[in-house]
Amino acid sequence: MLKKVLPFIFIMMLGTLAEAKDTHLIILSGQSNMGNMDPSVSLKPIMRAAFPDDDMVFVKGAWGGNSIRKWIDKGVATKHFTDVTKLAETALNGKEPSTVTFLWMQGEADHDTTKTNSVSTIATYKKSLEALIKMFDDQYKPDMNVVIGRLNDARLKPGTDEWRVKNWTAIRNIQMQVAKEHPRGAWVPTDDVNDDYIGSANTGYTYSKGQIGYDVHGSDLGYKRVGIRFAIEAIELISGVRIQIDEDTFVPRCKDGQDTYNGKWKKPIIDPLAPCTNDPVELPRKYVIRSK
Repeated sequence: MLKKVLPFIFIMMLGTLAEAKDTHLIILSGQSNMGNMDPSVSLKPIMRAAFPDDDMVFVKGAWGGNSIRKWIDKGVATKHFTDVTKLAETALNGKEPSTVTFLWMQGEADHDTTKTNSVSTIATYKKSLEALIKMFDDQYKPDMNVVIGRLNDARLKPGTDEWRVKNWTAIRNIQMQVAKEHPRGAWVPTDDVNDDYIGSANTGYTYSKGQIGYDVHGSDLGYKRVGIRFAIEAIELISGVRIQIDEDTFVPRCKDGQDTYNGKWKKPIIDPLAPCTNDPVELPRKYVIRSK
């Protein structure tokens, strides 16, 4: 009788161990630059390689040209916050996330008073961003991680109106400050998201290595870089492990067709991203985090 019971118990233990994995919710939100960044190119495959035993749930809600007021206004949740949380609820499908990481790339509209009913939101941007993070904290877990993609250098181009430079710089500084003051926060630079090409997101790009660009939007090459940076910071916040990836030699994954952003900006395909691969990312063993 004992011989029959032991194998059954052993099988049950194996089943329990197989199910003992974490669920990591990764929320991407922001304006057009977040919308144009396809996470399947670098962010998703790197994070999945770092946590091969876990469930990685990615949710993206991005809307071009929108002020932070579309997510939160005077401390009250508005449409886009609700939209994102609904997407997350659907994606989780009843699962309780072990960790939640919020990736934010927004702020272009808030530097421009003409896009916010002629009322500058510079003075309230920090308070709004902190309140938005707290709302996500309250929605999910009190130990949520936050990674902010700082505004690029689009409005720092020589010859730009002084007021634009001032407001743009203020938003950049606020984003860095909020990330530094958050106990589980980080920020990533995006100044080179628009480098190495000539043209614009509306007209298309011509690759030109070494070209310093000032377009508001980036190229696929630039978004690949930013996705890598988001992944590195998110992985460290979740696990405490700091991985290293060479942005120049990293071969991007071919787009998986699941990114549904329908913004009005044309998503470029430029020469450096033509050779993509469907092979999974393989990280050195020291960077692979196993479930407990």
